[in-house]
Amino acid sequence: MSRKSSIYKSVNVPSLVDKVVRELREAIIFDQLKPGMHLAENDLSRKLAVSRSPIREALKILEKEGFINIIPRRGAFVAGISLKELTDIYIIRASLERLSGRLGVPNLKKKDLARMENLLQQMSDKTLKGDIKGVFRLNEKFHDVLFVASGNERLIQIAQGLRIQIQRFRMASISVPGRLEEALREHEKIMECCRRKDADAAANLLEEHVLHAGLRLKDSLMVEKGLVNGKNKSGIMYGL
Repeated sequence: MSRKSSIYKSVNVPSLVDKVVRELREAIIFDQLKPGMHLAENDLSRKLAVSRSPIREALKILEKEGFINIIPRRGAFVAGISLKELTDIYIIRASLERLSGRLGVPNLKKKDLARMENLLQQMSDKTLKGDIKGVFRLNEKFHDVLFVASGNERLIQIAQGLRIQIQRFRMASISVPGRLEEALREHEKIMECCRRKDADAAANLLEEHVLHAGLRLKDSLMVEKGLVNGKNKSGIMYGL
């Protein structure tokens, strides 16, 4: 993969099913379709102006990706965020980000640093405006620079494969009150390490950045679910 490449894989013109999957996935990621919401095929067909066949196929794909649950004789429902899955994903993501820093920072060129500086400035502007969706998209691009700079094809492929699963958690994380400002400060410290070409420090900060985001999201979800030390009010233990 060339240094000009993105972590995103080039794809052919999307099919109707692909378009439905993308629209529904983004609606779930950006919390327009909330956990537990029923996704009736007839309603989706009418709203998206497509027949029920591509809707049905799209729902099967989204179930495999973990975004929805299909219950026999009841239909499809938006899946909630599992605390166990959150923990598993963030441990993996933290390791990948650490590796991207260790391998990517020494290879950063002037144009890479300029792009990261520009993205960071845009993130700062969006943060001041409280534009969560804007920060989300810029955040992904910022981290992509390091993955691509690593030059490690396998690392890029693994990160790309996990991107869809990570996106929902990442969006939920920066939606936690106060997290936008925290994340901006963390990115500023990471940027400073990149300027100095300090790969070890950048790797440490990237790992801490991800683990902190995961911890903040977990705490928020535990409060939302009425959990204390992994238990709900009835004393039932949850996998964390």
